[in-house]
Amino acid sequence: MSTVASQDRASSCRWQRTYAEDLVTSHGQIVVEFFDEGVSRRVAWPDRPEASRMLAAVTNPGRGFDAIVVGE
Repeated sequence: MSTVASQDRASSCRWQRTYAEDLVTSHGQIVVEFFDEGVSRRVAWPDRPEASRMLAAVTNPGRGFDAIVVGE
């Protein structure tokens, strides 16, 4: 979410989660979330706390997920 003033965390997270759930229906389930709050999506992923955490998780063979859904 780029600005806290433009959209609150709960509604932003909720609509992204809803779209992700719709996408994975019949294919799997959501097992972990990485949600950056107050950081523009224009910031490079390695420089965003949760995106960076996700990038680190991807390199772990025991990460517990095999696909990524990005809310845009």
